Amino acid sequence: SMETASAGILVFELQGSLFFGTASQLQAALESECDRRKYLILSMRRVQSLDVTATHVLEQIKDRMEGRGAHLVFCDIPRGLPSGLKMKRFLKDTGVLPASSKAFAFRELNDALDWVEGRVMAEAKVERNGVARELREMEVAKGQSADALAEMEAALILRKVKAGKKVFKAGPAGDELFLVRRGTVKLTLPVGKKGQVAF
Repeated sequence: SMETASAGILVFELQGSLFFGTASQLQAALESECDRRKYLILSMRRVQSLDVTATHVLEQIKDRMEGRGAHLVFCDIPRGLPSGLKMKRFLKDTGVLPASSKAFAFRELNDALDWVEGRVMAEAKVERNGVARELREMEVAKGQSADALAEMEAALILRKVKAGKKVFKAGPAGDELFLVRRGTVKLTLPVGKKGQVAF
């Protein structure tokens, strides 16, 4: 499993055969997380087979999360399995995935994270975009003397960045500290040889 910067999001990579013999382990693993996460992303790329017992567990988890406004999200659903099972169709037929909605089944993990991030940022926008915070209200200012705060304020440069524009990119070492006064910032880090993950 992989936890993103937000404690409300957890990525699980499932593997092997999900059937009646492993259903109780699957249920125990997911239940321990589903009540404290807003988004639970299941990567299915290493899943080799799936039976009705396992899909019943997934449906229970989905219903339990949706009951409190949380979401079970799938990604990397294999297109064809050695058994000939079409997993996506099976998940729809058994009620785990909505028949028409594309919202909860994504091709790749990054697509799923982008969708979740969009929802998280939309929710946060309401809370954070209203009032610009002053330096003394920020975490970095806690415990600082009035003189130290005055020196910090004198060194600050106020920048307005349009939505979607880059603030900085990875590369040479920088000597700046960025404080977000109003709005939200997306950080994207490379993962492995290809792909990226957003926080």
